[in-house]
Amino acid sequence: MNQTRLPRALLLPVAALALCATLFGARHAQAGLLGGISIEGAAIKPLGPWNDGVGFGFGALLAAEFEAIPVVSVTGRVGYLPHLSKDILGTSTSVYEVPVLIGGKYYPVGKLVGFYLGAELGVAYLGSKVGENSSSDNNLGFTIGAGLKQGPFDLRAQLYSPKVKDISDIYGVMFTLGYTFLSL
Repeated sequence: MNQTRLPRALLLPVAALALCATLFGARHAQAGLLGGISIEGAAIKPLGPWNDGVGFGFGALLAAEFEAIPVVSVTGRVGYLPHLSKDILGTSTSVYEVPVLIGGKYYPVGKLVGFYLGAELGVAYLGSKVGENSSSDNNLGFTIGAGLKQGPFDLRAQLYSPKVKDISDIYGVMFTLGYTFLSL
């Protein structure tokens, strides 16, 4: 497996998300609304043509969620998602993504608990290496899916694409398991 370094471009989004979540969270808590910051483990199964050149993905995301109204929350996530390398005709390929996503969740039961539907949109930094050649670019990425939140745990399944303009070629299913370590 090729090892990929964590891009320095990830430091600014992580710091910005943490600062915004802290500042927004304090004001949010004063208003009596729910929210929290969590860490999520992620697993990605590439589908379609993307599966031909990209291995199984895994990684972690830092997430923030704040109640907007009793049945809707605003979300933000940033993470690092490397994929296992694949050999294609004797050439090794590896890929990683750094998604920075903003979106929301809809909880039919309300108060940020139970079953929910969610969607996110944002920038996905996509890096790849084929043999000795490497490239990277910023793209529009998205997720759409459903999940279950019980206590501090959040289990989600979602359709994921780090490159919307090539969605017919670059998409997969992402599963995440999150743990809220800071409730606001």
